[in-house]
Amino acid sequence: MGLTSNKVLALTVVCAVVMFAVTIWLWPRLSRHDWKTILGRLGLLIATQLLVFAAVGLATNNSFLFFGSWTDLFGQEQGVGVVVDH
Repeated sequence: MGLTSNKVLALTVVCAVVMFAVTIWLWPRLSRHDWKTILGRLGLLIATQLLVFAAVGLATNNSFLFFGSWTDLFGQEQGVGVVVDH
């Protein structure tokens, strides 16, 4: 059972929304001004932004099909691409 691109996109969007909710929930607890809480806030913001950018990138690839597969994205595709006219 493999993950299709729509399932990966849906999972990424759900993770981004959950991370946003976690950030809102934890933000008051990280309101002190020591280095641990500042790193905690920075980590929450970076994780949320990465998930949002990943979701946008996956949605864009699903719409325009820049890469057909993960092997194509990472340059591991061995065969020559075939252009298909729909």
